[in-house]
Amino acid sequence: MERRGLRRFEARVHLIFGHRVIPWTQPLRTGRPLVRRAFDAANKLGDLTFAAYSRNNLITNLIAGGDPLGDVQREAEAGLDFARQRRFGLAIDLAPPLRLIRTLRA
Repeated sequence: MERRGLRRFEARVHLIFGHRVIPWTQPLRTGRPLVRRAFDAANKLGDLTFAAYSRNNLITNLIAGGDPLGDVQREAEAGLDFARQRRFGLAIDLAPPLRLIRTLRA
């Protein structure tokens, strides 16, 4: 992707490898940097769909990885704020995990 100058696919490639491929071959947390890079790339490119998917998949990874719920909640709230500020409909996908996190913390 980088060698061939296919930057428009950067977010998608990072997300798929970080969230779907790496967890099958390495510890779950190993893919997080790629998921975060996917968000940054999608945001930079204006690809709101993959920016929202990246945030959503990061939350899933954090929950599955057993990270402290306070940290996960902050990430989920930041993702929801990101999507709402851009009036992006996929914001609703972050609401259920956020409710789960809040319930677990109660």
